[in-house]
Amino acid sequence: MMVVLLVGTIFLIFGVLFSLLYLHFLNNAKTLPAKVYAIEKYISKTRSRNSSSSSVFYRPIIQYNFQGNEVLFQTSYGSSQVHHEIGQRVKVLSLNKGEEYVRLKGKIAIIFPLIFIVIGLGLLTFFFLQKHSLNFIILSVSLSLTGPLILYFQLKRKNLFDQMIDHALKTKVLTDDDLAKKTIFKSNAELNKELNKNFKIGFIMTLIFLAPCLYGVNYFYSKTKPENIEKIKIFFSDFSQWKIFQTIDINRDKEFLGFLILSFFSLMLIYSLIFQVKNRK
Repeated sequence: MMVVLLVGTIFLIFGVLFSLLYLHFLNNAKTLPAKVYAIEKYISKTRSRNSSSSSVFYRPIIQYNFQGNEVLFQTSYGSSQVHHEIGQRVKVLSLNKGEEYVRLKGKIAIIFPLIFIVIGLGLLTFFFLQKHSLNFIILSVSLSLTGPLILYFQLKRKNLFDQMIDHALKTKVLTDDDLAKKTIFKSNAELNKELNKNFKIGFIMTLIFLAPCLYGVNYFYSKTKPENIEKIKIFFSDFSQWKIFQTIDINRDKEFLGFLILSFFSLMLIYSLIFQVKNRK
């Protein structure tokens, strides 16, 4: 359970930090007009000990005017779906410190840190809903907070904290050489051709992942203790009964944990299917 606490704390800290950075822009930056210059296609790779995987992501390249100069920058986040059209008018938040101190203004910039916060709070809530002794809770919370606090004071002592914050406020400004090295689409016709080609593949892959998840949900549901199934039904009939989860001992019913995890992933995959179909209409 310490892993749940640690991961939850990390997600919560990063979510709060991302939120504070964006709030800094909202409170101190000027809102300037801009447009989507192009859409970049890039490959995101993840590695584990024994395997690696890659996914195709897209992100907008934004053009705006900073003190008389036309500037191009790429957003720090991407998505498997395209959320902008080429030539679309958008707003940016720009600090006077320099052309690289800029953020794309919009819902995604708010949603991204909120996702981290929600996941973090969800994991922490799950941890504290379990039956633990007071001494275990105090020790666990102390250990999970010690690392970030030590890191913060060490960075402060070496005058590195302000440098890290300044670096976090910056965005990658693109030159002509940078653009030449990227796979970008400068017209909506090119972009739609690319997306139509990938739609079928993405839809089929999502179905392939969804099938075993749904099988796992059904399997763990059938193995979960009947009294815990009844508690789930009580919760969904009356959300105010959320404290009923405190009576579930995960150590004695690990199938219930498997049911919750796979149910979450299944819902996300179903949402992804709906989103893909909606975006291609």
